[in-house]
Amino acid sequence: MKKQHKQQKQQSRQVFGCTAGVCAALFCASSSLAGLISYSDLPNGQNNVSIAGLVGGSVDVNVVSFDNNFQRKTVAGVSAVGVAGGSVSGEIDGAQYIEFNFSAPVNVTSLSVAHLYTKGNHGDNWNEQALFSTDVGDFYLEASGATSGLWSGYGLLSNDSPAVEGGGGAWTLAGENIFGSAISTLRLSAGNAGPNSRFGDFGFVGMQAAAIPVPGAIGVLGMAALAGVSRRRKA
Repeated sequence: MKKQHKQQKQQSRQVFGCTAGVCAALFCASSSLAGLISYSDLPNGQNNVSIAGLVGGSVDVNVVSFDNNFQRKTVAGVSAVGVAGGSVSGEIDGAQYIEFNFSAPVNVTSLSVAHLYTKGNHGDNWNEQALFSTDVGDFYLEASGATSGLWSGYGLLSNDSPAVEGGGGAWTLAGENIFGSAISTLRLSAGNAGPNSRFGDFGFVGMQAAAIPVPGAIGVLGMAALAGVSRRRKA
């Protein structure tokens, strides 16, 4: 995984080293392959939702909840979806989870969650921790401070609303691929860090996923972009 992450960083440097015109063309082309899943796509009272043609029309995703239906919740103006019942209704806690199953591998470029707080807020005895289980491994996000957190994956972590009383405890992970590899399955559940018994309850806000380019497609896009820049220069 570390080797692949190194290759991804090298690829990123190569992209940013191209000319502005080519970079713009490649960015527009790659953006068309991305798709967004929002908490608003998961209706209250249901526990199984299918979204067709999510990523560039080529990838479908099935979203399920366990052990109850989806339930939305708003705290301090920040809305997210969790699971009904449990210790904190409207959040993912205990053995509950929300799972995303993609029909083809995708790169997750951003993931936002909320209602994940530090110790001493909303009755929490530990810093809350979210567990993201994928087919390439498990990843943890922990609220370690009002606006700072610990993330075991790739990319950057930012705080969107403070993780204290009066805040929404909202966080966003963003990067070329926050799990380091393409995934087909993502399960959101409460984190449990062994002997420290750090449990978490939180909600899903949104996720951006990008389709895996067809072999040779990047080269074709690059040639097309270069050709376009060349034509503009001649004109």
